[in-house]
Amino acid sequence: MKRSEPSPGEDETLDSFYHGRVLVLQKKRGYRCSIDAPLLADFIRPRPADRLLELGAGNGVISLLLSRKPFRRIVCLEIQPGLADLARRNIALNRLEKKIIVQERDLRSFRPEDKFDLVFSNPPYIKSAGGHFSVSEEKSIAKHEIKGDIFDIMQAAGSVLEKDGRACYIYPVKRKGDFDRAAEEVGLKIK
Repeated sequence: MKRSEPSPGEDETLDSFYHGRVLVLQKKRGYRCSIDAPLLADFIRPRPADRLLELGAGNGVISLLLSRKPFRRIVCLEIQPGLADLARRNIALNRLEKKIIVQERDLRSFRPEDKFDLVFSNPPYIKSAGGHFSVSEEKSIAKHEIKGDIFDIMQAAGSVLEKDGRACYIYPVKRKGDFDRAAEEVGLKIK
């Protein structure tokens, strides 16, 4: 059965990856994925039995790109209602509802019953007191540490990973010191 392409909303675009095998609705104004998303998705190497967790899913693009690789299931956490809804629509658009689940949740209070084999994130990387905020609140929250910082991201990852679990991030080198301290605080080793 062939997938029918939806018409994007007035404030949306329909973008494709992998020669049209993955479709992504994105806002024209607001959060849009950058090159970081496909770079991180390419770097991540899940195993067929892995349970994955995405911290801060945005529109779901990284999980959608990972859908071309083997894994058992992905749970995506997104704090912003509009982006969580868009991620759900993108998952439905790509018919991945049985493999990828979106939860509109704050990662700082996420307490799952089960642990995860692999956690990944393209977290906000601009300190809340630094840089210029966008006119779009959605974009500002996605880029600035307004709803959580790298220490919150690492704490969430450390609390939900299996003992031999892995975590993958994309983060700017100018914030390496914060990244390293956050990982060390929760006992994660950098490889």
